[in-house]
Amino acid sequence: MRSDNGHENYMRDLMLYCRFLHESRGGKSIWETDHHDLRAYKRARLGTDGPDAISASTGRRSIAALDKWVQWSLHEGLLTQEPFRYIDKTVMTPQGPKRVRVNAEYEVDDEEEPLHIVQFVDDLLWRNVGLRGELPDGRPDPTWRGRNAERNALFADSLVYTGMRLGEGAKSVGHRGAAAERPPRPRRRPSVGGGDQAAQGTNGLRERAHAAGLASLPRHRTRCRGRSGPRPVREGATTSCRYVERAAMP
Repeated sequence: MRSDNGHENYMRDLMLYCRFLHESRGGKSIWETDHHDLRAYKRARLGTDGPDAISASTGRRSIAALDKWVQWSLHEGLLTQEPFRYIDKTVMTPQGPKRVRVNAEYEVDDEEEPLHIVQFVDDLLWRNVGLRGELPDGRPDPTWRGRNAERNALFADSLVYTGMRLGEGAKSVGHRGAAAERPPRPRRRPSVGGGDQAAQGTNGLRERAHAAGLASLPRHRTRCRGRSGPRPVREGATTSCRYVERAAMP
């Protein structure tokens, strides 16, 4: 199994089964389990309507996790025989009917859980409208405000055509997608006069104000607008205020 989420789910399933054996089956360990314990576990998880009830797909995954554990234990010599009962079953494959060996408790009644399938035509509609910003008839949507439409559409197609999960597809892209999504950093304005002293502090503000024509106003009364309102500045002084009001002298 290549998915990190699959590994975590399998470990959680094994942990829950060990807890069930300890709390409900007389303190057994997993090395002492048998098919009676697995049947009781299946009945407790699938045969109840409480908050601990699980879906049919989760029940199949739990049994699959236990089967993986059995195969590993037999390979490592930790078990001498299979603790669960297995049966032969005929399943349909692309090559036709095939006999496979499955866990006897894998027979899960999932009539109330139908399989939901998205048709390929619906997937194309979702891709074009939701990711590419097109109208259902193929014309560009004038209200579309998305970014990197083609990149997102190609990523969705790669998941559909390869069968990769979302996390696996994101890892295959790596950090290139994040770098492409990051907007470019704005360039800093060069400071007038140069040097760190001109770019910081009062001296820098005075230099910029002087370059903008907001300072050294001869023969004008200058008012500087502060937080508390306009305040007078002595006549002919050099000011570094952002907003300057001029009033002709009488």
